[in-house]
Amino acid sequence: VIIPVHNRANLIGKCIKSVLNQTEKNFEIIVVDDHSNDDLSEAVRKASQNDQRVSLYSLDNNFGVSAARNLGMSKSKGDWICFLDSDDYWEENLLEVLLRTGDKTKADIVIAGFDMVLKTGEVIKESKSGKRLITSTGTKMLEAYGTKGFGQYCCWGRLFRREIIKDISFPRGVAMAEDRFFMTYAYANASKVVYVPGVFFHVLLHDNNAQWGGFNPWLEYNEIKEFDKTLMFYNQHVGNEKSRKEAGLLWYREKALILRRMFKSNTRFSKKQISRYYKEAIQSIKNDQMFVMKNGGIKDKFVAIMINCCPLLYCKSYYLAEKYIKGVNKSKAFQ
Repeated sequence: VIIPVHNRANLIGKCIKSVLNQTEKNFEIIVVDDHSNDDLSEAVRKASQNDQRVSLYSLDNNFGVSAARNLGMSKSKGDWICFLDSDDYWEENLLEVLLRTGDKTKADIVIAGFDMVLKTGEVIKESKSGKRLITSTGTKMLEAYGTKGFGQYCCWGRLFRREIIKDISFPRGVAMAEDRFFMTYAYANASKVVYVPGVFFHVLLHDNNAQWGGFNPWLEYNEIKEFDKTLMFYNQHVGNEKSRKEAGLLWYREKALILRRMFKSNTRFSKKQISRYYKEAIQSIKNDQMFVMKNGGIKDKFVAIMINCCPLLYCKSYYLAEKYIKGVNKSKAFQ
């Protein structure tokens, strides 16, 4: 069980204890401290109470969640690997149920149902669990990209057979969506994927869920590069034309969002001061224009034309709309 953490001394205790209290006892917990400046090590010590199954590793610099998870994987010994964020927690039977399911079905990835809760315990959202095991393949999971309810492109709350992810790593220098890229490659290696009904995993919603926080042109540009690289891989492994079109459009929208975040987090940009990252991000999005004009809806086509003609005007107008027009999506990226 790999837990990456940065400045979560106030939450890591509940997270670790939810694993130590599992009905399945045969596991190791690898906590990777990504250069925290709070009293994290003491919080881990108190939560683990000298339990030999808990190990703490540290990164010298704030390299991000991807580097932390990669280090955790390199230190792990188990036949199965599971990721858990430091502000989330499990039901006590998660490992037992998922391990039993994985062994019985010979699955490569076993996905647990989850909910999203406030600190008060109020449930805000719950995954579509159904009443039966849902069996799929890695290819079908790739084809179902964007399907709501499964959280299928998050890496937490699921077991991975070590063999299928041993040669996969999380992309360093990416602040968001790093698990989406990881899962694309994991599904491509998976023969069988099983979804277990019920709620076993709790995602805690609070004021600062993005614990690594903050955005800058370099991080955002890396994410756009990774989208381009992973979409190319996706198209090579998915033959379904409809799925390829839907994934292409979804990832195009993500890149447009990244561009807006770059504008919002770096308002110093002007026509004379645009950085190399900003210009190359715009170019990446422009490269998709023909695809979007052929396959996108009216909104997608309008965005493509705006970014192609005047990307700064597009970003500024969207930000102003978010700020002043009621009903426009209030993305947390702008808060």
